[in-house]
Amino acid sequence: MSAFRFLQVSDLRFGAVPPLPELEIDGRVRRLLVEDQRRVLERIVALAGEHHADAVLVAGDLLDDAHATPEDADHLVRALAS
Repeated sequence: MSAFRFLQVSDLRFGAVPPLPELEIDGRVRRLLVEDQRRVLERIVALAGEHHADAVLVAGDLLDDAHATPEDADHLVRALAS
């Protein structure tokens, strides 16, 4: 019987924007934050492949309820499905 391999991540909170009033979170800054989150997500997918994970377990919040857009959710679903 072979071992079943898991990759576990938690609290991705995709689409989150830092709640810092001193930062002016405009469209440009939000795009940069989302691009960074997408790179992290791509790295998670790559690590799952590199380590031949049979499943990826995602604990905690996938999306940030207050800030995630439908596009953020679509990207997250497509990336995790890959």
